[in-house]
Amino acid sequence: MNSLAVVVLAAGSASRYGDIKQLADIEGKPMLQLVLDSCQKLDGADIHLVLGANHEDIQSKIQIQTSKIIFNDNWSEGIGSSIRSATRKLQDTYDGILFIAGDQPLVRTGHLLQLIEKWKSSRGSICAAQYQGSLGIPAIFPRQYFVELLQLEGDEGAKKLLLRNSDKTQLVELPEAAVDIDTPSDLARLAQ
Repeated sequence: MNSLAVVVLAAGSASRYGDIKQLADIEGKPMLQLVLDSCQKLDGADIHLVLGANHEDIQSKIQIQTSKIIFNDNWSEGIGSSIRSATRKLQDTYDGILFIAGDQPLVRTGHLLQLIEKWKSSRGSICAAQYQGSLGIPAIFPRQYFVELLQLEGDEGAKKLLLRNSDKTQLVELPEAAVDIDTPSDLARLAQ
């Protein structure tokens, strides 16, 4: 599976959370580590992490090879800049890029495997999670969509690209992907 990069997006400042949300404690470890652990259990996966705001604090508390960290100096622009940074760095090496948010702690290895299997069996198609009547990340973009990923701007995430190409997108039902942690009350709800 070396033709697929897995990119965890975690560069934002989490202003609504009021603290370094990537380090929020879930199941006794930082939320970002939980997401990374799920990705690292993918057999042969090449994991990359996009960091920006608070990167020194985050790096000191998570386990990932420094060489796998992509720094997004323009993190304040929004998630589009993180997707661009990762795509720019990885576009010549991989046939596809799987993007997952660092605040999607309920998405586990098995869910990502479902996406990967769908992608393998339908090369050329985008494969995306479907939840709450919509589609979003985690999603896998094949090489022919890298140019469009490089054109995302500001806080424009992959969803715009998914909607524009919905007729060429394979969907995997993944209700767990709907849970993202943006505020302390989101975290409290998850704990219950």
